[in-house]
Amino acid sequence: MFDLFYMSLVFLMALLFAVDASLKNAKIANVFLLICFLITIVVVGLRDETGTDWIPYKDFFLDLDNSHMEVGFLYFVSSIKSFTDDYNSYVLIHTSVYLLILYFLIYRKPLPVLILLMWLTGHQLGWMGSQRQILSLLLIMLAIDKFYTGRLYKSSALFILAVSIHQSSLVFLFVPIIRRYLTDLNLYKWVLLIISSLSLSLLMQYLGHNDRILSLLLEVSQFSSKIHGQLIVYSSGQFSGDPLSNVLVLLKRLVFIFVVLLFIWGGVDRNLDRGIDKVGKRFRFYLSLYLFSILMVIMVQPVFPLLATRGGAYFYIYEIFLISYVLGKTSRKTRVLLLVPIIFLLSFRMLLQLRYDTGLLVPYKSVWINQEVSRRLY
Repeated sequence: MFDLFYMSLVFLMALLFAVDASLKNAKIANVFLLICFLITIVVVGLRDETGTDWIPYKDFFLDLDNSHMEVGFLYFVSSIKSFTDDYNSYVLIHTSVYLLILYFLIYRKPLPVLILLMWLTGHQLGWMGSQRQILSLLLIMLAIDKFYTGRLYKSSALFILAVSIHQSSLVFLFVPIIRRYLTDLNLYKWVLLIISSLSLSLLMQYLGHNDRILSLLLEVSQFSSKIHGQLIVYSSGQFSGDPLSNVLVLLKRLVFIFVVLLFIWGGVDRNLDRGIDKVGKRFRFYLSLYLFSILMVIMVQPVFPLLATRGGAYFYIYEIFLISYVLGKTSRKTRVLLLVPIIFLLSFRMLLQLRYDTGLLVPYKSVWINQEVSRRLY
């Protein structure tokens, strides 16, 4: 019953996407996008005791204890608190800021309503409570776009700002390497790279090399208590799922790539490499970022599970663009034919999120609904 709130949200936006996908008028399409963003801001920004890390961030807002928060985030919160002491008002402002960044990231891209739906059904609910990282995540996405277009000074400034909010954004340093060495790989080479990485990872686990590497890093890092402490946290077993869960995470990402390639094969070109080229260079770059997240799951997860989760999110997030870029190269008739499988995919993604964090998300509680619900799961 309570899941119906989230599912109805998806179907409402999917209806707007269905109309948007068949429209030629860009102004009307942008109006639909703005409506979807306003709905998202209201639902996410006015939530109450809903989402991860509610209590820790509320306690931080009330006390401004800066002992474990990055300086950029401290100044961000302090600036908002200078004119309001109400935590719900702060949550609304925080939500509006990062969703505004997301709007500027997607509004000129193909089928932006679909991109927003991919964000909402696969990322928003799970990340909306992680206030530092979700801000950092959007800033890094903006930095990557600036980097791709050659605006290096703006990209560097955004990177520094993101690091001042959450240190996990240091993984941005991999982006030039991905752009230089991985973006132009064809599918055959990517398959070989993934299989080779998986084989190497399994061999290292079997021989016990992962434990030796971790022990060596912990020993070397003792010169800095902060770095040593971070390595302990990022390697903590409490953040690593059971073997079956880790396999399912990898399988989920591989299946999504298969779906994207299936859309290319059916709607763009039967030759997949040629089809990827037809979709565009930016699509190829985004695809390489997403595939890099798969490499992180394979190689980093066994040693630093939290780093694979938090750091990998900066690359995994690029799944939200892939299908919209492919559909942008298809005819309107093809888009209409694909509406049913796309809506099914979006609904399945939303149900996976709700199942993963049911205690934190269901029922949806906000300043205007379900105030009688009390949660102590943070």
